[in-house]
Amino acid sequence: MPNVDVDGVNHPVEDGHPPGYSSPLHNGHSDGSTNGLTNGQVNGMTNGHAKENGIHSRIREESTSSNSSEEHEHHMHEHHHRVGGGPLRPRSASLTNSQSLPGTVIRLPPSHTDYRKRQSIWSGSDKIPTQEPPATRDDPLYDPACDPEHPKVITFQDISAAQYRLRGGIQYTPCSKSHMSQMTGMDIYFKKDLFQYTGSFKERGARNFLLHMTKNERDIGVIATSAGNHALALSYHGVALGIPVTVVMPRNAPIMKVSLCKSYGATVILTGNNIAESKDFAMRMAKEKKLTYVNGYDHPYILAGQGTCGLEMLEQVPDMDAAIIPVGGGGLVAGMAVALKTLNPKITIIGVESERCPGFYQALKAGKPTYTSTSSTLADGLAVPVVGFNSFATAAPLIDKMVVVKEEFIALAILRLVEMEKVVVEGAGATGLAAVLSGQLPELVGKK
Repeated sequence: MPNVDVDGVNHPVEDGHPPGYSSPLHNGHSDGSTNGLTNGQVNGMTNGHAKENGIHSRIREESTSSNSSEEHEHHMHEHHHRVGGGPLRPRSASLTNSQSLPGTVIRLPPSHTDYRKRQSIWSGSDKIPTQEPPATRDDPLYDPACDPEHPKVITFQDISAAQYRLRGGIQYTPCSKSHMSQMTGMDIYFKKDLFQYTGSFKERGARNFLLHMTKNERDIGVIATSAGNHALALSYHGVALGIPVTVVMPRNAPIMKVSLCKSYGATVILTGNNIAESKDFAMRMAKEKKLTYVNGYDHPYILAGQGTCGLEMLEQVPDMDAAIIPVGGGGLVAGMAVALKTLNPKITIIGVESERCPGFYQALKAGKPTYTSTSSTLADGLAVPVVGFNSFATAAPLIDKMVVVKEEFIALAILRLVEMEKVVVEGAGATGLAAVLSGQLPELVGKK
């Protein structure tokens, strides 16, 4: 792997910005004053995350009609459903929704979240529930497409094929010059994948995955774990293609995203206190029901689909100097880095994370995916404790710099996008601009 500037330029990463730096726009000026950056041109940035309603209400847990945990375990499909504002009453629901629309929301009580204790595969960490890679594929928690011992590196051919496959199925989104270019001294362009139907770049990977499935796999259906955008993308495109979709979301998933998945026709199961617990449940259910599990940020088909965003950007801004890409599980940066570096090796790839979930930054320091504790962040779409194995193997050699930004700059970036670009994005989609506003990318002044 080439030298990677993990610590940024002339600043300790924990500070978030160079000592004494007064960042552009940080003091509230929107009249053209730069406060530290002068004229110039640059940056290809992705605004690839959906609009966020800002509400993270916990969905109230409803009890089931059974009185014993044993009955719960044998009747997962029985749950209480409120109909027309009336009293709670038992209702049976299929765990895969192949026929009826809209979909179904199933709220499982804590007794369904009885996860076994497992040893971490990462040295020195017992914090994340994950399995030692099993010798056989009989373990329901083993995902052969995302094997930590045998990671898969995607190719430009994979991305090119995905672009052909996705024609007519997703939006060709704009990549427009920003009103903040003069103020920052950089020629900034935003790739606006928030204009995809479900509001994020996740549609690219989800649809590419679904179109790879065999007829038998499609007939049985897919299942995935997600707190939002991957669930939305899979629900919309899966049901549109006639594929039964089940999404497992934590019980504290945003109400709006739960409702949207249901409205698209998916079956939504709410269980687990976090993504790790929800994934545990989903993978066991996939094994039991013979469903196809879709890893939202590490399956090679997902990475290839996300890479098409890079192909579009280069068509729209062929002379770009750098691409600033939000990083969560690593799927987007992996796909885009392969696409951009293959066509123009001189393009600088810059990954951005919140300081509250710096999983890829820590992985680069360790030389492999490692557990990273996360805390509440405006960029909740990036809050992944362990980055993908395929994503890391693909992206790590291609990333030129990782930037970790403070929450205050993410908030500022969201505000500036509303004020000056007239778009509303969630925190994850604003991290690229946050990196610019934090003053950590002075080398891009005068570039595109």
